[in-house]
Amino acid sequence: KTLKVHQVNDWQMLRSSSISSLPLSSISVLSDSKTVVVGSWDNYVYIYSVEFAAVVGSCYAHDSSVTCVCWRSGIMATGSWDSTVKVWKLPSCNKPPSPEMITELDHDNEVTCLDIDSNVKFIASGLADGFVAVWNIEHQAKEFELKAHESDVLAITFSPDGSAVCSCGKDLHIKLLSIEERSEIISSRTTEQYNCVAWMKDRLLCGGVQGTLYLLNATTLNTITKVKNHTDTITCIDISSDHELIVTGSKDRCIGVWSIS
Repeated sequence: KTLKVHQVNDWQMLRSSSISSLPLSSISVLSDSKTVVVGSWDNYVYIYSVEFAAVVGSCYAHDSSVTCVCWRSGIMATGSWDSTVKVWKLPSCNKPPSPEMITELDHDNEVTCLDIDSNVKFIASGLADGFVAVWNIEHQAKEFELKAHESDVLAITFSPDGSAVCSCGKDLHIKLLSIEERSEIISSRTTEQYNCVAWMKDRLLCGGVQGTLYLLNATTLNTITKVKNHTDTITCIDISSDHELIVTGSKDRCIGVWSIS
């Protein structure tokens, strides 16, 4: 319901804004770092100006709750419990216009997570039935799909070079999928459920349901180290653009900030 903005150097809260009467599900920052897009359970996507501390635009995006949103290089993708992913044109500027829908990608089950690759060529979507689908943005068509997990796909992310997708499932498995080969590269069973994942160079950061942050080798999926930094589920992870900070959010209502050495 509420979006809060914190200052990085001392982590004081700068502002708190009520966005919707229903919970906010997801957020993505535009390249100007002054604007964010926010998905909500009220079926809307909101455009929020950090500079002006106000919602500067919104659109009715889906026929059910928006579960995930991702923005990259002028393209926004949104996923929903209505079993669709929608692709939108949304430039990064001082006052972005209303999103312009490019296409709608139909799925056979609820969309739980998605990501756009660094080249803005593909969208990967995770579904509530365990399937992972990869879509070609330009051709507006499905490249392939795989039954990656036995139940909900909880998190998905492209590798930095766009050659692979990492997915985490409710079935306690983390997997790497090859885009070129359209097949599974490697799978590993986890000690706890991973709810979120972020790719950091040749490493993976995973947030666990018990509040533990894991650092994995992105080739073998072996655990390099782990740290218990929350008392409840880690729901989201982000890495600063200069790769100096890691930020985690949790159901314990705390934000964790880590310096990368």
